[in-house]
Amino acid sequence: MILSLTEESPTTRRMLSEDKKQLRDTILLSPHMYPFDTTVVATKSLVLLIQPHGNPYALIIRSPHLASTFVSMHQCIWDRYRHK
Repeated sequence: MILSLTEESPTTRRMLSEDKKQLRDTILLSPHMYPFDTTVVATKSLVLLIQPHGNPYALIIRSPHLASTFVSMHQCIWDRYRHK
């Protein structure tokens, strides 16, 4: 999981402390340098966009090509910012 936020909130610290139990790795990016206002979830053929601010909405797009692009972007960020 890649998040654009800091560890400052108790909710974030609690979520990060559960990574191992949830079989999850999390990368935190600076919300000042890389603000993510929309949540993106991609699978082999679907993209889910969730925008919770202002007038909240969610959008599901069925497109293997678009999904592949989002998965590649995720992998690029993961490879660049994951602490090894």
